[in-house]
Amino acid sequence: MNRVSEYLIGSDSVESNSIDGRYEVVGTWKCLGGNFCQVTACLRCRMVNIQSGHSSVGSGTESHSCSSTSHEGTKTMTSSIHSETPALTRRAAIGRLLAGGAMAAALPGGLLFAEDERIATAIRIGGTAHPLAPGLRLAVESRRALDNVKDYSASFFKQELVGKTRVNHQLTLKVRETPFSAYLRYENPHKGREAIFVTGENKGKMLAHGTGIEAIVGTLELDPSSDRALEESRYPITNIGMRNLLELTIAQWNSELNVPDAKVRYFPNAKVGNVECRVFESSYDQKHKGVKFHMTRLYVDKATAFPVRVEQFDFPARTGEKPVILEQYTYTNVKPNAGLKDIDFDVKNPNYEF
Repeated sequence: MNRVSEYLIGSDSVESNSIDGRYEVVGTWKCLGGNFCQVTACLRCRMVNIQSGHSSVGSGTESHSCSSTSHEGTKTMTSSIHSETPALTRRAAIGRLLAGGAMAAALPGGLLFAEDERIATAIRIGGTAHPLAPGLRLAVESRRALDNVKDYSASFFKQELVGKTRVNHQLTLKVRETPFSAYLRYENPHKGREAIFVTGENKGKMLAHGTGIEAIVGTLELDPSSDRALEESRYPITNIGMRNLLELTIAQWNSELNVPDAKVRYFPNAKVGNVECRVFESSYDQKHKGVKFHMTRLYVDKATAFPVRVEQFDFPARTGEKPVILEQYTYTNVKPNAGLKDIDFDVKNPNYEF
């Protein structure tokens, strides 16, 4: 076998490696066992096969005929204890790549591989010109920037359609990634309202208090997903933060790689306030199964690569109507690695009003 070239999101080009002039390595991973696993595709018909470099797994051969060229090909295949892994069509392979768990089941021992590389190979098999590929590259670049952020404070603005009610909130926010912790102070409306959530603490409850008459009842212990906690929110406090926002966007575009007719636009010189951003927008003219939003926009700060805004729009009720914004989440004045401590996520903090 020729040398193996990895294709990762963020690369400007793809180096094609052929095996015996017939098969191309379109994706490789160094799995948990330290071995290289691969996906290859026939250079003529693009039939896809999952392969493994595990020495404990036997090798087999498999031939197929391309319907377009009627040529015979032979390639090394993974043999499991029970049976060989069958060749896959491009669509089926992409489906397994996106399913993750299904792909892992096809590999010896159910070994898993990195999300970035799984997305990359799905794009590679589907074609390097997949319209969502630039958006995923931008999102993964932003994810890597967040890998260096342990905690941060920020101003947080959210606009949501909750039921039939338009909700606009301005908050001061503190987030710690491990263990995931969040402190919210409302600035407008409900100025002075506070909420805290810490993974593994307070029996999994969100601690919150109101202001004015609401303050009479004191601090409440709420299930983050309860109706009471979600009276003015589409998502629980456990979903707050730049990383969670980004992961939801990546998961969405990941799931849409198999959806036809995606339209995309790229805005290299957008702004959120005075912050220069790169923006990737995806949209669909028609509803498709599994597509939740008509249009999605991801804003990435040029200087920090942080995801500072995500917007989601509903499908217009009638042709020609302006789409309604369902969700808009904005982070400004982000101060990364602020050195937040346990007391920043404790109701006993003397600076808080619990």
